[in-house]
Amino acid sequence: MEDFDEGYDHLKPLNIEEDPALFEYSDVMSEFSTENVRGASIVSCSFIDVLLERAIKSFLLSCSATNDLIDGFNAPLGTFSAKIKMARALGIITIEEARFSDVMRKIRNIFSHTPKVDLESEEIKSLIGKLSACAWMEEAERDADPHMTIYIASQNLITSFLHRAEHVAKIRLKERTDPWNRGRP
Repeated sequence: MEDFDEGYDHLKPLNIEEDPALFEYSDVMSEFSTENVRGASIVSCSFIDVLLERAIKSFLLSCSATNDLIDGFNAPLGTFSAKIKMARALGIITIEEARFSDVMRKIRNIFSHTPKVDLESEEIKSLIGKLSACAWMEEAERDADPHMTIYIASQNLITSFLHRAEHVAKIRLKERTDPWNRGRP
């Protein structure tokens, strides 16, 4: 047992003061842990929405056109659904991440727009079933605890996207120069 730490000397402990994303994650998880499954779905989806928006902005040109696409009334990328689709179309997220994000979005919408939700309804059971791979759960576990499936899937998506904007910024689109402007005013 004494050899357990051997070979890991180069790793340093996580420090939320040095990593703003980790600090924000910690803050959201504090909120998340106090919520029931309805609240947890809403909180986690709002954070995933923010993380996808940051990743998209980190990839696109830094200009007013990008802001117009994402911010403001009737912005084309103003919805969670549109951000999922755009992040996928740009290759920012994988097909699996897009699929799981969309399932979480559908669950969030049901919880947000339905006064009384029955976790045993076929619609909810079907959606939760689609999250089992994201939550790394077997079918029997998933059926036994739908709350845990939603919690784990949410956590997995959030941690997957937490630093995505930083990684995507490394391949950010660059402003094109006008090939026809050859020194003309």
